[in-house]
Amino acid sequence: MRYVKSFGVLLLLAALTSLLAFTVGADNATEADYTIEISAVAEEAPAESAESVVPQSATIIPPIWVPLTAKPPQTSMAFNASNDCATLLGGQNAPANFSYGIRQLVGLIVLDGYQGQTANFSYLLDGSQITSRDFVVPASGAVLYTITAQGCSFNLSRGTYTLQSKIGGELIIEGTAVVR
Repeated sequence: MRYVKSFGVLLLLAALTSLLAFTVGADNATEADYTIEISAVAEEAPAESAESVVPQSATIIPPIWVPLTAKPPQTSMAFNASNDCATLLGGQNAPANFSYGIRQLVGLIVLDGYQGQTANFSYLLDGSQITSRDFVVPASGAVLYTITAQGCSFNLSRGTYTLQSKIGGELIIEGTAVVR
C-alpha cells in the first residue's frame, strides 16, 4: 500500500449544523487509494454564540460590509384649479396663484418614502382650518386633496389656501395657493 497524505477539509451542513472531517489520499492516487472518514463534532457552539469551530489550517475571511443606501423621503406639492369642477386649468408648483372665479382647488401632494403611513391633510384659509382628513399614503406616494365651494355651485373665497400634510403630528410638507 502506498503512503497516504491526509488533510482535513471542513464542511458545515446548514440543515444538521454538524462539522464533517474528510481525509483524502495523496497526489496521483487512484480512486481505490482514497479513504474517507466522516465524523460529527459532538460539541456545538451555543445558539446565542456567534463563534464557530474553525481548524488552524482554515482561512478566515472577514465579513464583507455592504453599505445599504436608503433614499431619503421626497416630498413635493402642486396645485391645479377648475372653474367647472370638470376641467382643470393647469398645474402650478406651490406657491400657486389663481384668479378669482375658480370653484375647485386640487392639491397634489407627493410623499415618496411615506407609503403605508397614515397622513393628515388639512386646508387652511387665511390661517383658519376649513377641512381635515386622514389618508393612508398609497404605494404611489401621491395623494390628490380637493376642496370645492359648496358642491361646485359657488366660487372659492379669495384668500391664501394653505395645504398641510402631517404624519404623527409632525408637519411633513406645506404649500400655498392664493386666489386673487
